[in-house]
Amino acid sequence: MLEGNLRRVIGSQAPSGQLRGLSRQAMRSYARYWLEAFRLPVMPAGRLAAGVHDTGHLPAALECLAAGRGVVLALLHMGNYELAGAWVIASGAGSITIVAERLKPESVYRRFAAFREGLGMEVPPASGGPQRFGILAQRLRAGQPVGLVCDRDLTAPASRWSSSARRPR
Repeated sequence: MLEGNLRRVIGSQAPSGQLRGLSRQAMRSYARYWLEAFRLPVMPAGRLAAGVHDTGHLPAALECLAAGRGVVLALLHMGNYELAGAWVIASGAGSITIVAERLKPESVYRRFAAFREGLGMEVPPASGGPQRFGILAQRLRAGQPVGLVCDRDLTAPASRWSSSARRPR
């Protein structure tokens, strides 16, 4: 499936060696993502807070939180948003609420939610659970941070993202 998606990006006439190289790089990146995520529970907060490069936005967000104002943080799923949430907490926010996609089967969703909750995150589901917008509004009114994973359209019908829709034409 990955190579089918990559072929759509690089073109069907690209050499297979180029496709294979890109596929290996993508899988290496994905493995690193999970290595970093699963190391978070044992990483000291100080090391985590010091090890992430900040472009200057987090101090302003922490100032808002210190003044009792909630903050919405845009998190990209193209990177490790578990790391981003843990970093925000380790940097002084105390907690963060991040809406998560409800994965199937339900047991997989529950395991990911439990993992993220173990890192100090509150994880309401994007669908099929408590009223997430009400939860987010409550957290913001309480002066807490909210993280929104913002680079995926989860409103699209499931059939749009089926494996058959991903095959090159």
